[in-house]
Amino acid sequence: MSKPTKYPYLAVIGRVPGDDEDSIYLFENKTLTQASKAFEMHLYDDCPEETPTQVRKDWGESCYITQILVSDAEIEIIGFNR
Repeated sequence: MSKPTKYPYLAVIGRVPGDDEDSIYLFENKTLTQASKAFEMHLYDDCPEETPTQVRKDWGESCYITQILVSDAEIEIIGFNR
């Protein structure tokens, strides 16, 4: 069985169910699974009034990941609307 691929740079985009705005977090040297789990942890660090367990109970999922972008070059966020 081969080891999961670690990507040099990843951008994970998604949100907590019930929220209407996506978040993006950048990661380095992670597998897709590691980046997805780290993304979920960051989402809930930013939203301490909710817990993954409660959200999963209410919505069936603890987070929605809408995109994962991978790159050999560093990914830079250059702007967004607030």
